[in-house]
This record gives sequence, C-alpha cells and structure tokens, in this order.
Amino acid sequence: MISLASCGVSQAQSSGTSQAHETSGASKVPSVSQPASARSANSASGIVTQGFDGSTIWQLTPSAVRISTDGGTSWSSITLPSSAPLTSLSDVATSSGEIWLGALESGYAAGATIYQKQSSQSKWSTYTLTPSWSSLEARQPSPRAKFVVGPGPTGVLLERGGAQVGISSALFVYNGSSFVQRPLPTTPLAFGDGTVVFLNSQNVVAQDGNDRRLYYSTDGGKTWSGSSFNNLGLPAPAIGKLVISDGTVYLPVALKTTSATSSSPGSSTMALYSSTDGGKTYHAVNSSIGVAPSSYALPVLAASGSDVWLAPFNENLLYESTDGGATWKSVVPAGFSTNPSNMILMNSQVALSSGAISSCVSFKKNCAQHLYLLKTTDGGHTWQNIEGTS
Repeated sequence: MISLASCGVSQAQSSGTSQAHETSGASKVPSVSQPASARSANSASGIVTQGFDGSTIWQLTPSAVRISTDGGTSWSSITLPSSAPLTSLSDVATSSGEIWLGALESGYAAGATIYQKQSSQSKWSTYTLTPSWSSLEARQPSPRAKFVVGPGPTGVLLERGGAQVGISSALFVYNGSSFVQRPLPTTPLAFGDGTVVFLNSQNVVAQDGNDRRLYYSTDGGKTWSGSSFNNLGLPAPAIGKLVISDGTVYLPVALKTTSATSSSPGSSTMALYSSTDGGKTYHAVNSSIGVAPSSYALPVLAASGSDVWLAPFNENLLYESTDGGATWKSVVPAGFSTNPSNMILMNSQVALSSGAISSCVSFKKNCAQHLYLLKTTDGGHTWQNIEGTS
C-alpha cells in the first residue's frame, strides 16, 4: 500500500468483498511493467503507450503524461508522481479535465493504487483499492487497473490472472471522494476482461468478457439484469465490443457467412445492433453492412451522435453512416491501419485511431511494438500520425 498522507496528499481507502464496463481507448501494447529494454523499442519518440478518452488524447512517456485537448495541435506535460514508477503503471485515463493513473502493487498484493490529478495544477491524490479474492485468485500476480471512463462516474476494473487460469475482475466506482466496490453482473471469473460503461450515475451497461452477454443496471451498478440481446443465442465470437454515444448503446456483430477451411479464412457479414433504453432491449439497425474476410471477423466501431463508423477486420476500408447505422457508404482511406485497436469519432469529419504493429527479427525474438495514433479531419479519407511534444 502506498501512502502519501505524510506529504499532504489526500488518501482514501475502499474495501469490499468480491461478488457475483468505453474504457479508455489505449493502444494495445505490452504491459508497461515489462523491462526497460522492451519498452524503449516501442517508439523512437519515447512513448510507452497512448490513447484517447473523448476528445482528450494522452501519451505516457517514462517521466510524464502528455495531454492534448485540441486533437493533437498543442500539448501539456504532467510529471508522474514520484511514488508511481513507470514499471508499475497499468493504465491511464482522462475525464473532465482529471488525470487518472493505475499502478500495480508489488508482489502478490490484493489490490491496486489509483492516482488522481483534478487539474494540471493540482497535487496527486492517492486511493487504495483492496477487494477480496478467492484463494486461487489470490495466488495470481497483482491485479491490473483498467479505467472505466464514460458519460457517468469514473470506475476501475481490477483484473488479475491470465491465459492459464482465466481473468478475474472486480469493479470499483468513484463517488467523488472515494472508491466503492460494486458487484459484477456475473461471477468475477466469468466476467473476466469484460466491459462496463456508465451512461450516468444510475444507468450502467456491462458486457461479459467470456460469453459477451449484455447486462444493464438502473441503480448505479448495485443490481443487474440481463438484456434482451442475450435471448438471440449468438455465439461469443460473433459479438463485438459495445460503444456508447449520446445515450445510445451500439454493438457490432459479425454474422458468419462462410466457415473457415484449410484453404479459406471464411467470411462474415457485419451487422449493427443498438439500444436506446439504457441497454435493456436491443434491435438490429442493419443486418448487412458489408462482408469481412474471416469467419466472425469483428469490426472496430466508433460513434458520435447519429454518425457511426466501422473499420472491418484486415481491410483498408471504412464504412460510414450518418443516420445511426441505417444506411452506409464505404471510404477507402489513405494512411490508415487495416487493423486498428481503437477508434473514436469527435464529429462527422474528425476521428482518431490507435494501435500497434508488432515486428520480430526472428520467431518471438527481438520483438518490438510500433505504436501509432492517427487522426483524420476529412471524414476518414486521409489519416496522419500524431506525435505529441511537450
């Protein structure tokens, strides 16, 4: 546990029993707890990881967080707290002018440390999250903090475990002065690597990370109910990650058209579902947007009001809608990545996309992650790389 009380920084602690949620749009890069030699290979500019939350872009460097609120034109640099070394940070988020850092605790500690800066001029505040874990989960490495950022309050999903044992989750919600643990809609292990988004202080939607089922809450996450979407019986690989825009929940779905064979990857028909009642019921907006080259190939989705964009899997193509997904046009972009990790619409013409391209000198040796953060200002036709300087 890290305490800054002696330095005059406020500290709050929340604990609870683990019981039966758009996170920040970060580039999919290796954990920042990797060795410095691996981190330095990520980018010549010194960027360790980067992403965006709403209209705010952030870039984490070894000593600071760079922030841009004007689409990458100008930047401010916020020095990291001295008690949060780069090797311990697991996520960064920005929300309503606030900056959040999630740090791993050492060894097999049960929780995580959260750092908050209410403005660029304020001091860092510290919160310690300490959920209870089962005996199996408690033997896993320290949990990673993944921020829940959206229209409602900021939250944190603590996730521990991995491929061998599964990922177990715990949810905490910030109430303005401390973090309070909330139950998940399914068991912590079943929910592993899921998503939670707060539409407001009371309405919350969640998506299970394993079977991709959808849930909603009308009391701030205290209780949960299953959505109508769960009755469709779609397999987990067909269901994409939910996206929220102006109270509407959008969900990309890949309907298998042809199965994969030894000579063909198969194909998928991209479809879009939406909910306008807080995630309770969903309806198909369009069931035949386009075809992607792979069975259950899920597109990356972004939405802003009635503008919705889809980036199909492994294609240099964008599908764009101005009527909430009812009709679409295709755009062949220049300078775009065929497999972005995240995409966000700032308006009908301006969008951001992030991700990483891996390269290895030989099989799984001398590998590097080359980060990219791209921006378009002409409706997706051309994209340029954003390099923040401070």
